[in-house]
Amino acid sequence: MKMAFNTVVNGVVIEQNEDQIKNQAKELMSNTCWLSYCLCCGTGCSNCCDPCMLGTFKFLCCEGLFATAPCYGDEGCFHTLSKCCCLVNVGTFPPGGGANDGVPCFACCNIRCGGEDGQESISKYGQLVRDTFLCSHCLCCGCGCSSPADPLFLGTLKCCCFKTHFSTSPACDEATGCCYTQSKCCCCITALTLPPGGGKNDGIPVLACCGVTIWSGEAGDVDSDEEARS
Repeated sequence: MKMAFNTVVNGVVIEQNEDQIKNQAKELMSNTCWLSYCLCCGTGCSNCCDPCMLGTFKFLCCEGLFATAPCYGDEGCFHTLSKCCCLVNVGTFPPGGGANDGVPCFACCNIRCGGEDGQESISKYGQLVRDTFLCSHCLCCGCGCSSPADPLFLGTLKCCCFKTHFSTSPACDEATGCCYTQSKCCCCITALTLPPGGGKNDGIPVLACCGVTIWSGEAGDVDSDEEARS
């Protein structure tokens, strides 16, 4: 399930899905001035803003991301959603969450009351909550049951201007690698990848020093090497 993020870029709120944020992270890694990067880890620097905070991470079949978000929007000031197999837990503040997040003020045996504005538009996060059979929900927290698959487990958390999301994914992706973490906080960039250099299309080098990329390890370099050998 692809979740949409309302992110803040250059002070403007825009809606981005997971793929767009991953592409933004890839572009960020590609344009980073790497102070040092050797095989599996390294640090670098970039501009302080646009965005101030951004990151992606993956460990085998678990993948996620985080980014800045509006302090208060359609999902309220704070919300959390976790799904493991068929068990779903929901938390919101203020009570009932935002206007279009699918969370009621009260619910018992999936009979719901309050919390929504009656509009048809709803986020994918809200759609998951709406499709969940809420056993009970009172003001700020509740629990229910949903389909055990699609995805097997999922989590999303928003706290003021910070939002993170994770879910199941393929264990190993040739484009991004099996395990990685990429993060930006202000002007500081850090990355850790496995295998060395990460995937063939993630913007992370294998070797770099003082802003000079010695070996990028990207798909274009591999193709060039094969052409040279032929």
